[in-house]
Amino acid sequence: MSAHLRPLSLAIAFALLASTSACAGSYRARQAPLGDPIWPAAHTDGVMIGKSWKTPGWYVADGKGSRDLMARVTRGGFEVEGGVPEFEGGVQWDVHLEGGTGTDVISMMWSPPTAPRCQAGHPALGILLDLAAPPNNALAPDRQIHWERPVVVRGPRVISARFDEDPELLEHDSVVDLEVIRRDAGATTPTCVRVPITGAGVSYWSDKRWSLGVRVSFRRALAFTPSSTLNLGLSFGRWLGPVRLSLEGVIGGTDDPSRSGRAGTLYCFAAMGPGCDGVNLAGVSLEANGIGWRLSRKSVVGWSLAYEALFAGLKSYKPDGTIYSRDASSGGLRFALQWLRSRTDVVGVAPRSPTSAAGAELFVAASQEWTGAANGHHVTFGVSALAF
Repeated sequence: MSAHLRPLSLAIAFALLASTSACAGSYRARQAPLGDPIWPAAHTDGVMIGKSWKTPGWYVADGKGSRDLMARVTRGGFEVEGGVPEFEGGVQWDVHLEGGTGTDVISMMWSPPTAPRCQAGHPALGILLDLAAPPNNALAPDRQIHWERPVVVRGPRVISARFDEDPELLEHDSVVDLEVIRRDAGATTPTCVRVPITGAGVSYWSDKRWSLGVRVSFRRALAFTPSSTLNLGLSFGRWLGPVRLSLEGVIGGTDDPSRSGRAGTLYCFAAMGPGCDGVNLAGVSLEANGIGWRLSRKSVVGWSLAYEALFAGLKSYKPDGTIYSRDASSGGLRFALQWLRSRTDVVGVAPRSPTSAAGAELFVAASQEWTGAANGHHVTFGVSALAF
């Protein structure tokens, strides 16, 4: 890798590191206690944090790139206007509610457990019912807000509410209160159901599936050269339960060849000198990685195991001053321990849940040369800055 390429690789890497915190987080409940009272039975079903949505009234006429539309009733009659919609954002809590023969939801509130029931906290900005249900017509969005009050719930349903985001509540115990009216044999009973959504007994699992990754690595040597190299890897992966399986492409190498410079191969990636090979490197690896231990809510120890194949063009100076060029390749295993800052939007996420994270790793690689002379190190080590 030439000297002018290294700053570019670092710029790309840090841009991707920053991107790990740029999207919304969605989590499904793995364990959740019933609300109080236990009937109508209710428990948290999931949460989406950092979610944005259009202000009420906007919709897309078709899927062919048309402008968003707003329908209005004015003094002149029904009008449809086109333009750029306004957006709002916040937190969306999903609650599984056993509606029985008839339960009417009047309101929902998000608050700490010390707040008076159904009297304090963040009021719902909008209530949705059965988010997974198909739209009832071609113009309706998949997630339809119910503006009528009460919201009628029959049987087991998932009722969701959008709230203003409150980072303090996301990091501590909190509840959602549902003000409901139960209807049974002609009798109506007003009830406030308090549902724990964070705190003791509540755990979540991230819905994250696909993942982009970046790795900038310093490597002490390779199987076919003692020269140290600086490498940039970009990966695309998918979470399979607690394990992220990814395919990574790598480019890298050393500084441009030179007769002078500091002696020794440790500094070849930055300053070529005696004993260094000029290396232009490319490769690919199949990697599995995941979270090993969660030290705190956002600090974790991760692991990585990969099989990598590396291919390089090498240049070195002969005693008479001429440049000798050759090709080489190798393959082998790479194992790493990682110290990461993970993305965790809400307290109670399971320790090995899929996540986005950024940090550093220390790795050891054992490889065998396929082609070229074995004048490097079969077992070597390195350090990386990475994000996924």
